[in-house]
Amino acid sequence: MAEGQPTTQYQASSNENPTQDIIPTLRAFEPPPKDFDPLKEKNSVLVKHGCPARPGPNTPLRLAAWDRVFSRVPSFITPTFSPLPSVPRPPLPDIPLLTSIAYDPALCGVLLPVPASGAETEYIYGAWTIPKAYPPKSAHTATGLTNGTWSFKIWMEIDGVYTKRIGTTQQVTVSGGRITSQTAYVWVGSRSGGTTVSEAQITSLSVGPGDVMAFAICQTQTGTPDGGLVTAHNIGDSTFTSTQMFATANSPFIGTVARWMVELPPAATYEDSVQFGSVIMWGCAAGYGNEHQMQLSDSLLINTKRGDKIVSSVSLKENDMVVISGQ
Repeated sequence: MAEGQPTTQYQASSNENPTQDIIPTLRAFEPPPKDFDPLKEKNSVLVKHGCPARPGPNTPLRLAAWDRVFSRVPSFITPTFSPLPSVPRPPLPDIPLLTSIAYDPALCGVLLPVPASGAETEYIYGAWTIPKAYPPKSAHTATGLTNGTWSFKIWMEIDGVYTKRIGTTQQVTVSGGRITSQTAYVWVGSRSGGTTVSEAQITSLSVGPGDVMAFAICQTQTGTPDGGLVTAHNIGDSTFTSTQMFATANSPFIGTVARWMVELPPAATYEDSVQFGSVIMWGCAAGYGNEHQMQLSDSLLINTKRGDKIVSSVSLKENDMVVISGQ
């Protein structure tokens, strides 16, 4: 792929975003007992109660991410969901790493393909501080701000035949010429063979700008491709929730690509794009099997470009950090 070629095309029409119900594919795990301590339990017990199995020492980034969540026992919350409008977007292709940078009209982040032939990405971890969304530059006038609501998403996913995704949506509302609210929520999403991602908000997990969130997507256990585990942890108030997400028939839960992304809604120009500062995604780890950890340095970097202007750009720091900067 030549540098600068878009990685997706966004051509949504008015009939392309019905609310598709993802909720029937989600299952709550058995709540843990009051004396439950993930640091002391066997992997079979952890999975039973919606916790990822504890990784081994050969995948240190994954192990560090796991330890970060369970270094103190969180408060376990049973997830409840509310369906969201589906997102009309073709799946991103598995792009050969012939170039280190590509451009997209809505996405900014990294794409990490599984390096081994025949292997499948089985887990992905990531964490970020929820930022605030701000009105676009075009909303600023001489007398104040134009009324309206704007939002953008931060997410990570394993993509294959069946896409598994978790993320946060940040939203800003202007009324009476001034900002009246800046809010956020957590959601899960999936795609199975079609061109839309169905999403549902996790309504039982309370979050807002400034909260530090850690997420994981993984197989429930190795050798069970029918379902997977998706977790969300608010590190600040130590609340944790998880759900089992089932794939459809003949669509394995595992995939071939891991992604960490900021997604902006469609906008005609740079000046119409929702604003944000920087998003630092850390503890980013992905791999396959129990012993194989993929290297973030092998990722394709994707910057958001609208017209001739870069809206947001991405860089890598250390071996587990993705930094996405708004312009």
